[in-house]
Amino acid sequence: MAANSTNDCVLPFYFRNIAARGAIVKIQNSFIEALNNHQYTSPVNSLLGECLIASCLMSTHLKSSARLSIQARAISSKSKPNQAMINMLVAETYMTKKNVGDRVQQTQQIRGLARMNETVEPHTGVLLDKNVDLGSLLGRSQLAVTIEPDTGERYQGIVDAQADSLSNSLEDYFQQSEQLDTRFYLFASENQCAGMIMQEMPNHGGKSERHPIGFADEEESKLWEELLVMAGSLKREELINLPPEDCLHRLFHQHDYGTAELVPVQFACRCSIEGTKNAIKIVDYQELDDILKKDGEVALDCEFCSTRYRFDRKAIAGIKGLPDPQDTIN
Repeated sequence: MAANSTNDCVLPFYFRNIAARGAIVKIQNSFIEALNNHQYTSPVNSLLGECLIASCLMSTHLKSSARLSIQARAISSKSKPNQAMINMLVAETYMTKKNVGDRVQQTQQIRGLARMNETVEPHTGVLLDKNVDLGSLLGRSQLAVTIEPDTGERYQGIVDAQADSLSNSLEDYFQQSEQLDTRFYLFASENQCAGMIMQEMPNHGGKSERHPIGFADEEESKLWEELLVMAGSLKREELINLPPEDCLHRLFHQHDYGTAELVPVQFACRCSIEGTKNAIKIVDYQELDDILKKDGEVALDCEFCSTRYRFDRKAIAGIKGLPDPQDTIN
């Protein structure tokens, strides 16, 4: 399914009179594809949508091609098992940048999944006018943000998700790890979701007691607060239904802002037959042999896209570097 330019896209924007930037993301077709073959309830769909939107927003300002993942994991132990509906939530965005002539072309590929808590009865219903309650779905949890550039060192930041929503938890993450004033506006419905990020620019003067969010002077700080008030007035229906350019015009038409090129977003899974073979290599052969005796094959399913990879005894022998079973019989 091809992504529509206005239904599956990221629009980065910036302000010319203040050290701040942002982005608007809308995903519809790619969101539906990410949900295909998964029987999540409405609240889980919505929370996964918020997480996918957040990963797109956070990938927008990466300097080079990289994979960014957001993982929300319930904190549990034998003495205190997780009593919430979800054990883990994962959203990944692979952002690519390449030079095409005198411009930089960007794309974003997304995938995501929720691992359900099978000991808890799933509940239905979703709050469409505000963010999904993170605590009711995940319980006590940690939020991990991982950035893996194509070249360079891997980075991971972890914070306790103590806020009641994913957007507030991510704002806490940026405050603790990056010390950047960052605001998320995340909305999701049954088959589409959208969001916006507002963020002060890094390395533009440093914070002080007088200007705790780091802007150069009192006038710039007041302007930032004014922009946040305007951003907070954005309605869910506007962000989901209107083109990103129209949303920006409604919010900031009285301010001097600019936009970059629209970045297309599409669903894409990175699973592969080679990756699956590598996973089989590290499994004990006796365990594989037990499965082969019972089922006649070893079948592995990708959690993200539900693709099934099947291997018979001959294929397993080849992967493990063992003699061909047919040769042994002969």
